[in-house]
Formats: sequence, structure tokens, C-alpha cells
Amino acid sequence: LCRVSIPNVTTIGWNAFEHCSALSEIVIAPENIKFASDGGMLMNKARTTLLAYPGSRDSVRLPDSVKTVEERAFYYAPLTAVDMPSVEIVGDNAFLMCQNLETVLMPNVQTIGQWSFNCCPKLSVVDMQSVKSVGQWAFADGYGISAAYFYTNAPADFGDYVFYGHTDDFCIYYADGCTGYTNPWNEYPTEPFSPVTVTFYDALTNTVTAERLTHSGGTVSAPTAPEHEGYTFIGWDTDFSCVTENMTVTAMYESNEPTPTPTVEPTPTEEPTPTEQPTPTDEPTPTPTVEPTPTEEPTPTPTTEPTDEPTPTPTSEPTPTDEPTPTSAPEILIGDVNGNGTINTADAVLVLKYAAEMIELDEMQLIAADCNYNDVVNTADAVMILKYAAGMIGEFRQ
Repeated sequence: LCRVSIPNVTTIGWNAFEHCSALSEIVIAPENIKFASDGGMLMNKARTTLLAYPGSRDSVRLPDSVKTVEERAFYYAPLTAVDMPSVEIVGDNAFLMCQNLETVLMPNVQTIGQWSFNCCPKLSVVDMQSVKSVGQWAFADGYGISAAYFYTNAPADFGDYVFYGHTDDFCIYYADGCTGYTNPWNEYPTEPFSPVTVTFYDALTNTVTAERLTHSGGTVSAPTAPEHEGYTFIGWDTDFSCVTENMTVTAMYESNEPTPTPTVEPTPTEEPTPTEQPTPTDEPTPTPTVEPTPTEEPTPTPTTEPTDEPTPTPTSEPTPTDEPTPTSAPEILIGDVNGNGTINTADAVLVLKYAAEMIELDEMQLIAADCNYNDVVNTADAVMILKYAAGMIGEFRQ
């Protein structure tokens, strides 16, 4: 069974699609008044509760509308990673027997039901940033859990055997300043830690869209990037899959309008100098004939005594050579890092890669990349290029 299409039915039995390991899509008729589908997943009509997940898919990010994951929604699913950015309630047995599950991102989950992640042997670390209630046996019997991180005060409701079957070095870590934890706490060793913060930034509006906490070496769930009319989101400028220190991640956008190419006015050419017309030649004047004069006796030429001094040959002064004409330096368009004549997000990406020490830039590229004229090329220059490409600024200034 690979695909299921459901008409306007009002009841779907519990565990209706259990063990359908080849199922990749559940499609609900648009006119159905009780259920809906989103990305092939079965949901209630309002899309706030996930009811069933297709068994053949290995990773998923749930829509922001989903606040609840229903009981056994992912039962026995082969998925390796799940990102639940807005989910607040994880039902009983929701991820029971997900034997390939390695990564769970749940920044806003407050309630974790009993047996919810039971028998997930590849799940080794869990981050519980907002959790207030954890049901019994929630993460038990996986035998791979080595650490659990809590970012709020100790949950008042914490069931029995939550981490039963943990590794020998298992520890519960709680963020600095949190209260309610003892050592041991519920029979588990505890230790404080200092979280790191990932700040998500929208350069088009100069606003922070979200902040996420994690432990050193952890990852976070990114917020949905804000939409802007006339622009397309193309990704985040920095990888945050392994965070080791506080960092800012900026959303990158590409304008849907082509960036105009700067035009260069042509240099006016000089008018050619007209050539002079040849002067018409006059008719030759006849030469008058001269009568011969009677010859006279030749006058003897006086002899000159030879001199010993040679006549000096005049030396000519050397003609000075012209100085070489200096060649003009190539013109650099600030912001055009790749030198293609346009300033757009591709230039910003080059600056970001240089700032991250992923690539090198040559001397001309470094000049073009220094948009704020401070002799340093970093992410601030990339943000200025993004603003220019988005039409938010018209020139680069210090």
C-alpha cells in the first residue's frame, strides 16, 4: 500500500495505517469536513493535530500550524529525524518503536506523554527547552540515552522510569539559573550547564525573528523564514547543525525583479580632422634662354697649407626619450565581488563564505567586498550587499 485517498468520511479508526511501511502519502478529499492532509500526512481539518504519518518517509518538519502529535501518530515509523517547531503536546506512544530515530527537535513542547519515545535505541541526546510534564517510561528501553538537557525549572510532573535503560554515563543537565534540581534528581545524576543561543535575523526588516537555545554541539529548529512580497527566501547564511557558541543566522532573500545592470555612458569620439584638399598646381613657367657669355681665363686657386689639427666633427645632443604613459587601474564596482557587473545575492554569498574562511578572495575582490569602507570584510558587508540587492539602500557608505 503506497497511497491512500480518502473521500468525505467522518471517522478513521485508531491505528488505521499501522505497519503500512510502504505508505508514502495519505490524500484527503478537499470537501472532507473532518480531516485534511498536508504533505501527505493525515491531520484534523484545522491542521492543528497530526493524526498519522506515512510509514515510508524518513524525515519530516511539521507545519507551524500543528500543535499536537496524536497518540501513536508515528508508531513504528522508519524516520531518522523529526522537527516539531510549534508542537506543544506529544501524545502517549507517539514515537513508540521508531528504531531509526536519531534527532528530535521540539523547542516548544510542554507535555510529553507516557511511552512517547519508548524503544528508540538510536536516540542518544534529548533537548527539552519548554517541557513542564514528562510521562512515565517516556524515553525508556532505548538503551542509548546518554544525556537530557532541560532549559526551564524542574518539571513538576515527572513520571517513573522516564530514562530507564540509559547508558552508564547518563546525566541530566539543567541550564544555569534553573531551580528545582537536586543531585540526584528522581534518582538521576544532575549537573548545570551554560546554554548557547542561536539568533535568527531578518536583514530585510532588521528584526530578530526567533532565538533558540541548545547545548554545545547541539542543533536547533529554525523558525519559518518571514515572507516578503517581491522576494524569495533562498536559505540561511550559516550552518547551525553543530552549535558551539552564540551565533547569529541571517535569512537570505533573492529579489524577484532582475537587478539592473549599471550602464556606462560611452566616451564621445572626436570628430575626424578633415584632410586638406590638394592645391592645384600652376602651369609651368617657361624658362628664358640665356645667351652664352664668353669664357674668361681661369683664376688660379690659391693653395692652402695643410694643418695638423683635424677639423672637429660636431656632436649632436641625444634626443630625450618620452616617459612611458602610465596605464590606468581597472575600475572596481563596490559590491560586485564576482566581477560580473551586477550586485546581487551571489556577491553576498561570496562574502559570507570568505568570512567563514571557506574561500579566499583576491585583492580586487576584497576591495569590492568592503562595502562599509572599514578595511575589514565580514558579514556586515554581506548584509549591506543584501540590502542593496533588495533595494533598501542605493549606495554603500561608511
